[in-house]
Amino acid sequence: MTDDFVVAFADNTGEVDPLKAMKARLPDAHWALLKQRGLV
Repeated sequence: MTDDFVVAFADNTGEVDPLKAMKARLPDAHWALLKQRGLV
């Protein structure tokens, strides 16, 4: 996954938090870069 690739998941129940799954899957350095750029 590159930093210009962001997956959106719509769930109006509020039960699905895609950020948790993304953070668990991505290396810490990549997550920090996405967060620094305001993408997450």
